[in-house]
Amino acid sequence: MRMLQELLWRYLQQLCRDESRFSFTNVQFAGDDNRLALDSEAQTLIVADGDTLKWLDVQKRSQTQIKTIGPPGINRLAVAPGRPGLVAFHTDRFQARSPTGEALLGGGLVPGLRDAPDSNCDVKLALSWDGALLAVSGSTSMVNFDKNMVRIVDVATGQPLGPGFRLGEKEAILSLAFSPDGTHLACGTLGTKIFILEVPSLKRVKVLTGHAAGVNSLAFDSAGSKLVSAGGDRQIRVWRVPDWGLAAWKIFLDSPMAAKVMRVYDSHEELLDADAAKVWAGRIKPFALPNLRVCQSADESKAINAERGGAIIIAGSGMANGGRVRHHLARNLANPNAHVLFVGYQADGTLGRLLVNGVKHVKLFGADIPVRAQIHTVGGLSAHADQQALIDWYGASPNHPPVALVHGENPARATLAALLHDRFATSVTMPDPGMSREV
Repeated sequence: MRMLQELLWRYLQQLCRDESRFSFTNVQFAGDDNRLALDSEAQTLIVADGDTLKWLDVQKRSQTQIKTIGPPGINRLAVAPGRPGLVAFHTDRFQARSPTGEALLGGGLVPGLRDAPDSNCDVKLALSWDGALLAVSGSTSMVNFDKNMVRIVDVATGQPLGPGFRLGEKEAILSLAFSPDGTHLACGTLGTKIFILEVPSLKRVKVLTGHAAGVNSLAFDSAGSKLVSAGGDRQIRVWRVPDWGLAAWKIFLDSPMAAKVMRVYDSHEELLDADAAKVWAGRIKPFALPNLRVCQSADESKAINAERGGAIIIAGSGMANGGRVRHHLARNLANPNAHVLFVGYQADGTLGRLLVNGVKHVKLFGADIPVRAQIHTVGGLSAHADQQALIDWYGASPNHPPVALVHGENPARATLAALLHDRFATSVTMPDPGMSREV
């Protein structure tokens, strides 16, 4: 057994070196009935040993965490590549635990499973990269989940999303894998086919063929542009899959304030309205994209300069009058292959307005910089209320207190000031630079 364990460690270390860009979330080792899963960086191995989960450091060959789930034993295991520590598994039911140990799936999903654990139960499961969705399939003892059917389940609530996808009666699902952006699910079958399905509808998009035996394992690369499959024919194949979005790009959020706001939004999904909640549940969470890098420190911001193409940089301020975006503009405005996208209104007198108006040179940090980059604008996405919304908001306030209009261009401020005065007899001030007022 010691020799077998040594061979396992060597295999895992080789996998780390050669295939670290791939997320093998359903790697299995047929020894002592263990079940294994590698995290997205191929550094941590999660082992299901009987009724216990163990976290092992691949490089140090040491155990870092252990958690006893309780009987019966664990027979299948999956991890979320983009959310380290979140794990889904199957015992006599489907279960999931958050990185802090919280029970998910509404405490455990039991889709018509009989009371006694079935040692012959053959299920397949896969977690989306952000850990929000679980794909489940297969059992000889389940009523609602058959071995030729896959369904998507919301990890937080345990509720199935949609009717699922069913193969022919003589077919069976052998492997499952989510694309990094969470928009597609790859489904390997006993009949040698790989189905590419939309998430969460599971509408069939494409069918891949080429294996001479069942497709036992599937894994997407971190860019979502390649799918690796291993079949019973002992062949490993690499498939190029359609570009479903921005998975091939490195995305940098270079704003400490935006990073804090992002965490607030991410922590309060319960406040989303019905339309937003539906979109949120159907795709990978935007704040958990595997190719998103949040830059907090100045050094992290400067490191973006080393990128050579294939990068999207989101930085403030929005009108380019301050903040880290000015450094990125100084570096990229002279590049004719660069694109600068302004989202929302650009006020008069700002660098953003100058660039939108087509200025040919700008001064940044004392240097004269030619503008050769392509400049784009997206209107209608400003977060500010319009004139009528401001009037309605103010009208609902008691006693209609005095107003200082500190934002906006002078013609628009003057119009709003007149409307507030005429409708509510409000005292309105339009501050100019250097003006002070006691509050």
